[in-house]
Amino acid sequence: MIFRKIWLLALLCAAALSLGARPAHPHVVVLGFDGADPGLIRKYMAEGDLPHLKKLAQEGVFSDLQVTNPPQTPVSWGTFMTSWNPGRDQVFDFLRRDVKTYKPSFALMAESSRPVFLGKWNKWVFSAAALLSLLLLVLLLRAFI
Repeated sequence: MIFRKIWLLALLCAAALSLGARPAHPHVVVLGFDGADPGLIRKYMAEGDLPHLKKLAQEGVFSDLQVTNPPQTPVSWGTFMTSWNPGRDQVFDFLRRDVKTYKPSFALMAESSRPVFLGKWNKWVFSAAALLSLLLLVLLLRAFI
């Protein structure tokens, strides 16, 4: 009986979502073609080779992006994601190398070994929590069985 009610509720929710109600705010989709020449894209759209992209450009916005300096893929995507220039976000490649050890790390995020939650006490707290949970489960099972 409960499964029938859940199924009916899910069906009603799906029907309500599919009624075609427009969202209060329009959605934004950004298509980025790495290394594509906008002049060639415009030429191919005019010749009819890219009809779907032409329709998207007519209904939405088709615009050239400024080239970053240096004009390389990691620099461009880092600037696109953060809106900062490479001098500020220090992304000049997908990897960043430590000058002392030459060990690589990801340039778009920092890796660290900061203590999380309770630091060195994590293993003891989580072990105690696991033992208490197991004890509670055993006590509940004995009470109801």
